[in-house]
Amino acid sequence: MRLIQNTSLQSHSVYFDTPTGQVSIFLRAKSSVSIPDNYSSKILNNLIARRIVRVIKVTPDIAPVNVTPPSTFHKKDTNTKK
Repeated sequence: MRLIQNTSLQSHSVYFDTPTGQVSIFLRAKSSVSIPDNYSSKILNNLIARRIVRVIKVTPDIAPVNVTPPSTFHKKDTNTKK
């Protein structure tokens, strides 16, 4: 997912090419909207180059893993003579 943030005080209508056809998304001033990664747009690329829109890559939340501390560590003594 990508988060599109409109950083300008103007509203913009952005058309995206999707696998199912074209989709229009209206960005109000100082608002944001999330879109899938497979949406592409020449208008969006132009707005990014003009620094009117900011795009942030959103990663899904990963469930935390319970980490248990290791038991006492015993170092093997290699200096002992037999």
